[in-house]
Amino acid sequence: MEGTKRSYRKIPKLDLRKVKLADVFEKNKSGVFRVEEADEQLLHECLDETKSIREEKHLTWQIQFKGKSVYCVFYEHPFWDL
Repeated sequence: MEGTKRSYRKIPKLDLRKVKLADVFEKNKSGVFRVEEADEQLLHECLDETKSIREEKHLTWQIQFKGKSVYCVFYEHPFWDL
């Protein structure tokens, strides 16, 4: 379990008020970031705003909760065109 705790701490925190989620998706094919629990609704709004970019780059995403943080994992979907 110790290894898991350390790896969660290394995940970068994203301040959605300062960083545009569209820029993150445009520059990366996959990744993971965390936001504060209080910013969960803002994360959902940002994901809605970036729908066209995600569709263009065939990105899918998943939200996971751990403690007081919300983690967003995104990656290029290998079977997008099926």
